[in-house]
Amino acid sequence: MQGSASVVQALARADLVDEYRFYLHPVLLGQGKPLFKPGVNRHDFQLAESKAYANGVLSLRYRRKPPAA
Repeated sequence: MQGSASVVQALARADLVDEYRFYLHPVLLGQGKPLFKPGVNRHDFQLAESKAYANGVLSLRYRRKPPAA
């Protein structure tokens, strides 16, 4: 699901996020809305895939780590 930071935060609070996909663009904008706010339970994710594009954009896919046995 694509969405704004507030949609992502609502899904994270409801523990409905299994994977994050980020596209990092090499641009400095100054201030912005944080994606991760305090008050959301912490979950560990691991990098599942990454790709660098010729224009400098990075594609990063993180999957939720399975619970420790």
